[in-house]
Amino acid sequence: MHRFFTAARLLSAVGAAALAMAAPPALADTDYTDHWQDPAQKGWGIALTQGTDKIYAEIFHYNSSHQPTWFGGTIYRLADGHYAGTLYTIAGDYYGHFPYDPTLFIATTAGTMDFQASDPSHAQFSFTINGVTVTTAIERLTLDGLSLSGAYLGAFVQNLSSDCTGGAGPIVHYTLSEIVVGQTSVPGGTVTIRFLDTSAQGNLYYMMQGAATQFGKVVDIPSAAYSNPGSTFTPLHVYDLRRTANGGIEGRWKTISGTSDKCVDEGRFSGVAQ
Repeated sequence: MHRFFTAARLLSAVGAAALAMAAPPALADTDYTDHWQDPAQKGWGIALTQGTDKIYAEIFHYNSSHQPTWFGGTIYRLADGHYAGTLYTIAGDYYGHFPYDPTLFIATTAGTMDFQASDPSHAQFSFTINGVTVTTAIERLTLDGLSLSGAYLGAFVQNLSSDCTGGAGPIVHYTLSEIVVGQTSVPGGTVTIRFLDTSAQGNLYYMMQGAATQFGKVVDIPSAAYSNPGSTFTPLHVYDLRRTANGGIEGRWKTISGTSDKCVDEGRFSGVAQ
């Protein structure tokens, strides 16, 4: 059973209002902004820049004469992790021409693009250009090892299904927390995440620990041991774990499906560096 918090530890109305400002935002989807590649096809790639409900995609590839070419466009959100749109070929002024003439820019419709993520770091990407269709598996390109270690002050939001609460119905916890992360090596290594009570001298709420893999700017822990001081729970998938632009941290988790435990425990967290 995952119902760890007692009634005395639930937030008051005033506390909940304050926490609502500190809790991680309710994001509809992963931020896929990164450089993506097919590891089996070196030499070309895709740069994705994400907006609210659309992604600008730039594809760096080669034409039938094996010369570098550039095409892309904007793909729009159809569902979480699924984006599609029109593909354009691009022409413009010669880079060595001064002053550059922006009136020579031309975008010509040449086909379509479809991006469908299987997780925050892997996707199937299909595009049709001038009648030729290509479908390939892509993943984020990792340039530098990402260190997650540190102490952060923030919050977590935990959603527990009825099977987690002894039939008391689904419960959502909004909890201020110190988030302490340890990492044995970079990139990847074993990552340990501890959520500590900020008002009770560091009493432990939960601990998540497992072997991690880095893809681009995102870390994934496919099977994390999950416990608190009194209980051990069904392992979790900790995913979309990353450093934020201000030096903080954020991530998500969910009970690994296919287990005999019907409890579904999922949540998200974020914090700023202390």
